Amino acid sequence: ELLNAQSVANTSESLLTTERSAQEQLAVRIRQLEADNELLRTDLGFFERLIPGAGGDALSIRGLQAERVSDTQWRWQALMMQATKNAPDFKGALQITFTGTLDGKPWSLAQAPAPQPVLIKGYLRLEGIVDVPPQAMVKNVTAKILQGNSVRSVQTFQL
Repeated sequence: ELLNAQSVANTSESLLTTERSAQEQLAVRIRQLEADNELLRTDLGFFERLIPGAGGDALSIRGLQAERVSDTQWRWQALMMQATKNAPDFKGALQITFTGTLDGKPWSLAQAPAPQPVLIKGYLRLEGIVDVPPQAMVKNVTAKILQGNSVRSVQTFQL
């Protein structure tokens, strides 16, 4: 009887160990699926802006987002699109500017020393990371699409 009871106990413990392992694997898989789901929702929201908007402007910045990554870094994301069907490719430049205050005084910082060249074939999504001083309080991010010296589209993201 003792051997039979020990056999049942060993079998039960083995089943419990297997069940715990399966639960841990499921928990890891659930966390991964939740992260994938959040990424897909973010992408969906971003690409929903691809739907042509009302208005006559053929070229526009349809989405501009910015978020703090760390005390000294900000990530930006911009979606530029041509609302007209079969529009010719647009060659121009994108300028991203961060503005706010630094030590209580007005402050601004361009994402790059010169505007970034862009080639828009229907739509173009760009993103980047900008280093800012740790004391800077970023209040606005502005994106401008330039063609030569003329501004074709502007959008500002208020923080």
